[in-house]
Amino acid sequence: MGSSAALHILERDSVDSWRDRPAIVLEQGSLMRRLLTGVLRDHTAAPVISTADPKEALAAAVSERPGLIFADWSPFDEDRRELEFIRQVREQEDHEVRAAHLIVLTNRQRRRDIQLARDAGATDYLLKPIPATTIVQRADSSSKEPRAFVQSTRFNGPDRRRRKRDANLPFKRGADVRAGRVDPLSAARNAVVALAEEVAPEGCPLTRRVVVSLNRYLGALEVFTPSDDEVIEMHRAAIIQLIRAKYRGDATGEAVVRGLETVVQRRLKNL
Repeated sequence: MGSSAALHILERDSVDSWRDRPAIVLEQGSLMRRLLTGVLRDHTAAPVISTADPKEALAAAVSERPGLIFADWSPFDEDRRELEFIRQVREQEDHEVRAAHLIVLTNRQRRRDIQLARDAGATDYLLKPIPATTIVQRADSSSKEPRAFVQSTRFNGPDRRRRKRDANLPFKRGADVRAGRVDPLSAARNAVVALAEEVAPEGCPLTRRVVVSLNRYLGALEVFTPSDDEVIEMHRAAIIQLIRAKYRGDATGEAVVRGLETVVQRRLKNL
């Protein structure tokens, strides 16, 4: 839904093998941590750093610029706070750090969990227990078949789409807009529906208010202009702030949404 100014797609010109750079293992279980570390060290001469502390893992990622990261996701993480480590890696200024191949290891088998890990920026998703051969195979395939890296308001990570993106298209359904099958305003409204479906499983009343606000704004438009795209980006940024506020455990979410609703109300008066 964002414009090309808010969406950057960085193609990977060369295949960067994980074996050529350090690897990081973030794993709570000491037995699994030793297993992963041993397997990786058997297949690379580069350093393999292992820890159970996300802060230590992030510091190592920043300093060592790894080509591969394995990150554990506990089935007891009800608030999904452990996924914040992935987001922190994907938001680093150093592209070599944020574009590392990041594989989630977990016992969580639900389709929704896989989607959440992908949305956080995971490259791959492996279910425990994991044979040693699978560990190496998936690490190799992640680096041999790299996807473009996407930077946008709400997502940083490997492109989740199978088809090649066009960075010049302003909407998720931009191809239909350009082909004349749908007008930009209708495409924007369709994208609101997709956004509503995406945030609905979170069950957060504040994120629902953001979707309602955007739907209200687009419903009042007769034509779609570049300035309206700015309003869409404001809503996308608000959802990101809500997610971060939730993981930090602070109470800024209500203020974020009220501020957004005030801006939208002013815009509607000037239509």
